[in-house]
Amino acid sequence: VLFRRYFGDGERRTSALKGASWRELGQAPWTRTATSHVYDTVGRYRVRQLVWYSAEFRFGAQDWVQLAGEVSVWANELEVTVLSADTVLVDRSCDAPEPGCEALNR
Repeated sequence: VLFRRYFGDGERRTSALKGASWRELGQAPWTRTATSHVYDTVGRYRVRQLVWYSAEFRFGAQDWVQLAGEVSVWANELEVTVLSADTVLVDRSCDAPEPGCEALNR
């Protein structure tokens, strides 16, 4: 199976990775993953994904036989609205223990 993601801003990426939640990956929320995408400009984007499948068959206990070619199917289309993005949650240094900095100082 292959996945081609069209992010709506001109970038597309093809991968064998289907994507997963941060919990499934054992990562903290909002961390970058192998299927992440960063938008540079505020706006609305139409996100699409094309999925390619290959097929195999077998008769009884015989070995699986790969069929030539692939089948492609479009997944549901989504609209993403990017308002703004910033990884900094406070407007000051988090060197000292201040409100909003606790998670960064652990």
